[in-house]
Amino acid sequence: MTDPRVQRLAKVVVGYSLGLEPGKLTVIQSPSLAEPLVAELVKEVLAAGGHPRTRITAPGVEHAFLSEASDEQLSYLPPFSMDEMEDWGNPK
Repeated sequence: MTDPRVQRLAKVVVGYSLGLEPGKLTVIQSPSLAEPLVAELVKEVLAAGGHPRTRITAPGVEHAFLSEASDEQLSYLPPFSMDEMEDWGNPK
């Protein structure tokens, strides 16, 4: 059972903070620790007619990347990211 406070927070984020409109792409990026909130955000985005996409990271992954990556690796933008940005708000 989900904590009702997490459900209310998801409603506020999607309905008020984002003011999400139907058909909009919403990327939810979070550490795995916030999985309950991410699940509720996905439900609220769907209820608002949006298209949720999630990116969940495992503990330590971001730190490992940021502390070990070269400047070139830090500045690299994968091609799929460009496609996603171009489609932002216009899902196929």
